[in-house]
Amino acid sequence: MLFSNEQRFRDILLLSLGFIGVVWFFTDFQKHWVPSTISINMADEEIVNIADSIFKSWDYAPINKPLNVYLANKEVGMDSLQRKYGSTVLINKINEQRLQKSRQLPYYINVVTPYFEGDRSEEAVRFELSENGELVNFSISSEEINAQTPFNRELLLDAFQNNASQSLGPETEDSLIAGVLDFQHNRENAVEFQNMRALLLRITDGKRFTFRGYMNTDIIWKNAQFYIDQSYWKDFEFKQDTLIIDDKEDFKLARVFLTSKDSVFGIYPKLEIELLPGGSLRKMKASYFEMPKVVKSDLGEELHELVVQISILIFGIWLLIIFYLRIKARAIDTSPALVVAVLAGFLVPALLALKMLNSISISIDGSITNQVFGLGVLGALSSVGFFLLTAVSDSITRQYWPEKLKTWDLVRQGIIKNKPVGWAILRGLAIGGVMVGVFLMILKLTPNAYLQSRVEFVSREYLYGALANQLVSLAISVLVVVPTFLILVNQVYGMWQKKWAIPILSGLITMLLNIIVIDVSPIEISLFISFILGFILGLFYLKFDFVTLALAYYMFLNIISAVTGWAISGSPDLNAFYVFIGTTVSLLGFGIYFIIKGNDKNELPDYIPVYLEKLAEEQRFEQELDIARLVQHAFLPNITPEISGFDTAVFCDPAMEAGGDYYDIIRIDEYKASVAIGDVSGKGIRAAFYMTFIKGVIHSLSNILLSPKKLLTQANRLFNNNATRGTFITMIYGVLDSQNNTFTYVRAGHNPLMHKKANGEIKWLQPKGLALGMAGEDIFSKECEEVTLQLEKGDVLVLYTDGVTEAQNRNGEFYGEERLYQTLKNEKSKMSSELLNLIVNDVRAFYGETTQYDDMTLVVIKV
Repeated sequence: MLFSNEQRFRDILLLSLGFIGVVWFFTDFQKHWVPSTISINMADEEIVNIADSIFKSWDYAPINKPLNVYLANKEVGMDSLQRKYGSTVLINKINEQRLQKSRQLPYYINVVTPYFEGDRSEEAVRFELSENGELVNFSISSEEINAQTPFNRELLLDAFQNNASQSLGPETEDSLIAGVLDFQHNRENAVEFQNMRALLLRITDGKRFTFRGYMNTDIIWKNAQFYIDQSYWKDFEFKQDTLIIDDKEDFKLARVFLTSKDSVFGIYPKLEIELLPGGSLRKMKASYFEMPKVVKSDLGEELHELVVQISILIFGIWLLIIFYLRIKARAIDTSPALVVAVLAGFLVPALLALKMLNSISISIDGSITNQVFGLGVLGALSSVGFFLLTAVSDSITRQYWPEKLKTWDLVRQGIIKNKPVGWAILRGLAIGGVMVGVFLMILKLTPNAYLQSRVEFVSREYLYGALANQLVSLAISVLVVVPTFLILVNQVYGMWQKKWAIPILSGLITMLLNIIVIDVSPIEISLFISFILGFILGLFYLKFDFVTLALAYYMFLNIISAVTGWAISGSPDLNAFYVFIGTTVSLLGFGIYFIIKGNDKNELPDYIPVYLEKLAEEQRFEQELDIARLVQHAFLPNITPEISGFDTAVFCDPAMEAGGDYYDIIRIDEYKASVAIGDVSGKGIRAAFYMTFIKGVIHSLSNILLSPKKLLTQANRLFNNNATRGTFITMIYGVLDSQNNTFTYVRAGHNPLMHKKANGEIKWLQPKGLALGMAGEDIFSKECEEVTLQLEKGDVLVLYTDGVTEAQNRNGEFYGEERLYQTLKNEKSKMSSELLNLIVNDVRAFYGETTQYDDMTLVVIKV
């Protein structure tokens, strides 16, 4: 049956809920979002052309700069209407006004300005046009007025005609205009102004000339109405409030204030118009919204922003510490982290470059080198940040919850066509649908909640806005999901092992980050929605893995960010919406295809990071060293046999876990025992192996060949036949005879033998000899000398390896034979063990904290 598998039933239920959430969102969202009332009827180029034609019609000189267009709104005022009526009621009222073609307020305006640097208050010219291209507001800077010395010939001549008692000829008109241009720049003593004054006195029959004389109150109000009739406000009836003549600036101007007799939503628009003496419009400013300060929300937002900044700082410091500790412990897989870092190093600067190219700020600033350098620095910082996030998240997750990376490991290996990846895609899309459904449900069930009226079009923010929108969604999803789940959630889970805490923790983290990319007010509701969405992601994280959650949040971001493309009529973001649809359908298709045609979970290989393989290899190597050490220690005699007439003591300290030094005392009969000490070239397991080999040879031959020379000659032959070329062993091998008190020995290239007589005299015995493995049987036998040493009671023999005399201190000085000589010169200890400990302690005191770099072995024999 279809539902016989419980997991498949859950998956189908999840897909159904996700589909319902998406459908509900697309059918109901416009009822809650005020920008959905916008109708964009003109392209940006058309809006720019309208602004340019208005400017030229007022006799202003053209602005020789590129013009920028963006959509703005009276956000605080619109949101106050939402608080008053509720978003759904307000949207219905606005739509009803449009259907009835009744008066409306310009809720959203197209702002046209030259591209600028710095603060918008320094804009040379600013147009604000309605959706249909009608003038709402206008302003021009003092610098631009001084540069242009503008005048409106039509209004200016009309004012002159109203004041003159005779017709004005072309020359008179030009003289008057020249004088007015001087006059409006406050140049009272200018020659042109004096000429204009005389001319006006003549044509006005000697009437007193003032500013109001040629441009009286009626003319000023008439000129103000002239501009109103060319604006959005032509359908409103205004009453005259105040007229002020201002000559305190660089130029004289008339400032008038009007209030509408018509109201919309109980709001009476007000106009402030500034006119120059030359009839030009300097400013038209419409005020139609009260600007109340929502103190509670503002404080809440500021507090939230402060908490976020502090939290990010703490997280960043903690991340660096964790990274340092884990890189020190070699628990970081740097290869994939470097790949992600390189991609991020291109992604973030690419997004900024798309934004800069869209605003053509490079051509305006003229500082291409500085901007390219800035992009490079940003790319480097992005790479470092993403490297830290990826490396630490991978290390923490593999330590505490490695199954959460199963699907990601398949993707990282390029094994994409499989059922786990397919199900991760479908589940991610479904969870994203559930999230937008829950988001809309909370918004609908919370009476005082509303979506803020701000709107920004990605196509106006970025070049190739549809592509930029996908890249932004991808970057945000990684920056939210990776730190939240792969680092913080997994770290806490590893410490507490409490799965029930995961949804709560993820909810708190996402509430702090406020993961809704569309603004919701009041801030408390926005944070609550973020908590619920994070809680949902946490619940699904208990069941699914990282890839599923990343796709879920990516889907949620895509749906939310795509609303500007479909919810607004004529939106420039329509292409971004189409790309969203194409991306979603493609993911859905790939998911279904992978499930039908892909490999099953049990057919796929497990991914093992390089650092884990190296750690496992090192652990195996350490285990092998431990085994070698145990074997070597087993081969070395733990207890020296008692030899009649001799007191012996031995010591061996390998520099590594296993060493190449060899010593042995082998009882031959009641009166004889063989003594051997040797040093294999090299260190570690290889040296230990040859040490055990030579031990076996000596034990095999010691009872057969009583002559040390013959024994070593045979040992050399066997060693040459089995050892690798270049390996050799230095050795002293001899036979102690208690009946004759003799020590017959051969020095096969080893360190000198120290002989301290009972009277305190010390001799270094160094007969000729050749190390085992250095030559063939004949040469070895010829070069080795067998010596018999007559011993007396109280004599001491000291055999040692070069690890004793070549021990180094921190200054690089060697212990040396001279210091060994001085150590034993005046020593009169009775026991060989006391002499042995004296030498060992003196060597260790010499090199102190310096690392021992060679094996150290001693054999002390006292008669």
